[in-house]
Amino acid sequence: VLEPHNHPYDNNQDLSGVVNFPGALELKCSWDPQCATERNYDYFYMYADSSKSTPLVVGGSVADNGKFSGRDCWTPFTLSLSSFYWTFHSDGNE
Repeated sequence: VLEPHNHPYDNNQDLSGVVNFPGALELKCSWDPQCATERNYDYFYMYADSSKSTPLVVGGSVADNGKFSGRDCWTPFTLSLSSFYWTFHSDGNE
């Protein structure tokens, strides 16, 4: 699944979506090698449920409680789910 968005991304953004493959036993997630955010200010979150109350914790240092931020957190991983929900937030600074 590719999510087309501006690169570099704009400031003051709040985006959300769902990745859904009904019947899938797992999802393999990988990122473009250039993927990065402004560390500690702009975040990509992943959740197991539509209410976004259950963050996906993806292996130790890969994500902090479902939160991806910076340059070094975008390693590939596999989820034992058929779907996940995501949000992206960027602050007002570059």
